[in-house]
Amino acid sequence: MKFLLSIFTVLITAFSCKSTKDVAEKSKAMQDPIFGTYSISKLVNQDILSTNLSITFEEGTNRVSGRSGCNNFFGSYTVEGDSISLDKIGSTKKFCGPEIGKVESEFLNALIAIKTFTLKDGVLSLLDGEETIILASKVEGKPRNIQEKPIKSYGNNGPSVIYETSSRGIYEYFNISEKSIKFSKDRGLQTITNHSINSSDWAELKTLMEAVDLQSISKLEAPTDNRATDAALAATLALQIGDIHYMTPEFDHGNPPKEIEALVNKVLSIKENVIKQ
Repeated sequence: MKFLLSIFTVLITAFSCKSTKDVAEKSKAMQDPIFGTYSISKLVNQDILSTNLSITFEEGTNRVSGRSGCNNFFGSYTVEGDSISLDKIGSTKKFCGPEIGKVESEFLNALIAIKTFTLKDGVLSLLDGEETIILASKVEGKPRNIQEKPIKSYGNNGPSVIYETSSRGIYEYFNISEKSIKFSKDRGLQTITNHSINSSDWAELKTLMEAVDLQSISKLEAPTDNRATDAALAATLALQIGDIHYMTPEFDHGNPPKEIEALVNKVLSIKENVIKQ
C-alpha cells in the first residue's frame, strides 16, 4: 500500500512539473519578439503623448535607442524569456527646459528600472517587476527621429559636430559649425563662449564628417574601457543635422573607435587652437 502511494505521489509530482513547464513554454511561445520601434504613450501612469518619446530595439545587435523628449538616448539590452534589462544608457545633452527635462529624467530612470515585459498585438508593457512603468505601441516604418539625408545636402542649414568629455568632476562641450565654434565647461550649457572658425579647417572637417556612416554611428564599439575606472575621460561625438543627433556610444577620450579617429583628431586639433587663443 505504501509502495502504491509512493508511485502515485511521484506521478502527481511529475505531472505537475510537466504542466508548469508546458504553461511556461506556451507563455514564452505566445510572447511576440520585441524587435522594432515603439511610440510611448504612458510613463509611470502619466499620459505623455505630446512629448515624442520613442524606443527602438534592434534585432541581432542588442542595441536600444530612441527619443527621450528633445534628446536622443542609446544603450544595450538583453532579453531572456519575459525578462529584460537595459544597460549603459546614455543620451545627448541638449538643454530642453525644465518641463521636458523633468520628463526626460523620469524616462531615463524608468528605463534602468525595467525588469520584465509583455508584448501582444503591438502593445508593449515594460514593468519594474510589479507595475507597468512604460506603455508603448509598435510603429510601422522608420522612427520619426531618424533621417537618411546625407550631410552634404544640408547646405547653409548645417551640420555641426559636437564633442563632449566628462568624468565625475570634469565636463567639456565643444560644438563646431560652419559659422562658429562653441565651447563650454558647464554641464547645463548656461555659459558658452563663441569663437570663429578658419574656413580651411571647416572644409577639412566637413569632408571627414561626410565620410561618416550616419546609420551605424550609434553602433560603434570603443576599443578600450579605461573610463570605467576613471583612468580616462568618457567622450562622445555627435553629428547634429537640424534637430537630429547622430551620436556614438561613450569611448575613452584619446582613443576613439577607428571609424571616427580621423574626425575626432581634427576636432581636437581645432579645440587646442581655440583654447590657446
